[in-house]
Amino acid sequence: LITSYPIQADYTLLEYRAAFLDFQQLRAIIKNDVSSLDDSNEMDVFITNAKHGHFLNQATLHERQRAAAGDAALQARYTQTQIVETLQAKLMVAHSPTQINLPSHRPQAIPVHPIAQQPSHYYNPTPSPA
Repeated sequence: LITSYPIQADYTLLEYRAAFLDFQQLRAIIKNDVSSLDDSNEMDVFITNAKHGHFLNQATLHERQRAAAGDAALQARYTQTQIVETLQAKLMVAHSPTQINLPSHRPQAIPVHPIAQQPSHYYNPTPSPA
């Protein structure tokens, strides 16, 4: 029951956080191992096991380092009560894996310059018969 941390899978971030907190409570009862999402190691596991964990780790790394160094404004973002909102904000940026496949973020075809569309008399890849 408490052999491995939960993984987000098909949960929303809020449901995943609830499952993670339940896991921590069960572990505290069974193993007497008290920890919370306010611990940096637990936060690392939570973010890593979330959907798009690799992206979220990269997106939050700098801020979490600054929070650990004492930046109070950033410390508030990485608490068990604010982590869902923080991660959802990171997943809403344009280069996020959740946004890339949306129609508004599909790469647009690069228009061909009009000069490139005209036949060139300077270059002819097929030799003319002599």
